[in-house]
Amino acid sequence: MPAKIDLSRLLSDLAKEGVCKLDYLLNKKELVVPEIEAEKVSKILKSFSERSKLKILLLLYYNGPLPVCIISRALELDQTLVSHHLKTLRVSGLVKCKKVAKYRLYELTNYATDIIHTILKVVLEPLLQNDKIK
Repeated sequence: MPAKIDLSRLLSDLAKEGVCKLDYLLNKKELVVPEIEAEKVSKILKSFSERSKLKILLLLYYNGPLPVCIISRALELDQTLVSHHLKTLRVSGLVKCKKVAKYRLYELTNYATDIIHTILKVVLEPLLQNDKIK
């Protein structure tokens, strides 16, 4: 839940300091400060901004559940590094794992699938369309 600041008090303090006077904001009672949300979203976006983690996420998106040995070989990354990334992605709520026989299969959560689908549709698809035009 976002923190809230008494907006009338904030505006009053700023007006006393001569910093700014914004009468049009007086109809609002509170100012929402999304500190917790920003922290959570930042953690999620960090996973998408690190190339190795993004490649793992996309590999799982396109191929479904996979064990660490396949992920590391397909991406040509050290297996311990992949395991570390998968642990981070699990903590972030982007990946889950299930045990099948002696293997742990990693797969995207519905949440991660939705995010990746949106990114591909909203960000990548228009870029690919622009490339076709040129």
